Amino acid sequence: MIIGIFTDTYEPQINGVVTSIKTSIEYLEQNHTIYVFCPNVTPKIQSTETVWRFPSVVYPFQKEYRLALPFNHQLKNIKALNLDIIHIHTPFTMGKIGLKIGKKLNLPIIHTYHTYFEKYLHYFPILPERWVHKYAKKESERFCNACNKIIVPSHEMKSMLSSYQIDTELSIIPSGINCHTPTQNEITQFKKRYMQNNKINCIFVGRVGKEKNIHFLIDAFEKILTKEKNVHLTIIGDGPEKKGIQQKSKTLEITEHVSFTGYLTKENVFQAYHAADLMLFPSTTETQGLTVVESIMCGTPVIGINKMGVKNVIKQNESGILTEENVDEFANAALSLIKNDKLRLDYASKAIQLGKAYSYTTTGKALENLYKEFVKS
Repeated sequence: MIIGIFTDTYEPQINGVVTSIKTSIEYLEQNHTIYVFCPNVTPKIQSTETVWRFPSVVYPFQKEYRLALPFNHQLKNIKALNLDIIHIHTPFTMGKIGLKIGKKLNLPIIHTYHTYFEKYLHYFPILPERWVHKYAKKESERFCNACNKIIVPSHEMKSMLSSYQIDTELSIIPSGINCHTPTQNEITQFKKRYMQNNKINCIFVGRVGKEKNIHFLIDAFEKILTKEKNVHLTIIGDGPEKKGIQQKSKTLEITEHVSFTGYLTKENVFQAYHAADLMLFPSTTETQGLTVVESIMCGTPVIGINKMGVKNVIKQNESGILTEENVDEFANAALSLIKNDKLRLDYASKAIQLGKAYSYTTTGKALENLYKEFVKS
C-alpha cells in the first residue's frame, strides 16, 4: 500500500502524537510506502522524498505549535503519488488539507483522535472558555463525520466520543511502542548525570504543561518528602510551566530533591525509565498516556490518576497504583512502593509482562489490517 499521513506535528517536535506516528511508520514501512505531510519548523528542514514539509507560522499563544499554510505548489503533486489511503493525525490545517485531498481523490480517510482538545482550552486565552469548549466539540464532530473511520487509543476515548454527535464508526487501536533497550553503562551514566545514586529515584516524563497536572505533582512530591527524605524526582520534558514549577520547588524548599532535564532524545528517555525506581504521572487528560506505556514496558511501575486513558494502561496493584486526584492519596500510594523494595520489584516484574500488549508489532499489525480492509472495500 501507499499511505499518506497528514499531521500538524512531526519530528523534530517531541510529543505523544509524534511518538505514535513514528512508531507506526517503523512497523508499516517494512512492507508499505509511507508519505508524511507536515508543517516545516524553525530553523527550516529540507523536505525529503517521503516527508513533505509545508510552510508554517508559529501559533501565537504557544510557540511549540505550528499552523501550516495551505498555499503550497507541492499540493498538485500529491495525486501522482497514487495514494491508497489517507491517515490524518490532527484536525488542524494539515488535517484539513488531508481531508480535502482525500475527498478530491476519492480515497478512504482514517483519523486518529489523539488529543482530548477540551482539556487544552487554556491555550486560547483571548476567548471565553465556555465558547471555545462548545466550538471545539462542534469542530471535533464535524471533522470526525467527514472521515470514513475514527481510531481512538482507549475505551475511555471511545466512550467520550460516543457521547458526541458522531456517526463515523470508532475503533480502538492503542498507540504502540518500539522500546529502545539501553546498555547498563548508558543507564549508569544517565543516573549519574540526572539522578541521585543513593536515593529512590522517581521520574515524570511528559510535557511540562498545565494540562499534565504538573503543579499537583510538585504538591504530592512535597508531601512524599515530609515522610521520606531519601527520594529524588527527575522531571523529563519541557513546556510553558517549567519556570513556574522551578519557582514552586524553590518556594517549597525542595529544589535539592528535584532536577529538570529538558527535552531528551528517545534513547535518553529509555535510559531514564530503566534508571528510575518509580514513575509519578498525575495527568488527567491523556487519551492513552504513551509515557506511562513506555515506563511499564521498561519495568518501572507508575503511580497515576484513575481517569481517562491512564486507567486503561495501569493495572491496579500490578503494574502500578491508580488513585483519585487527591494529593495525600497520590503521595501515600507512591510511598507504599518507595518504602517497600520487595513490593516495588514485584510490580516491576508484572509491569514488563503486562507491557507486552503495547508492542508496536501488535498495534502496528492491527493498524495495517484496518488499512487493508478499507483499501479492499
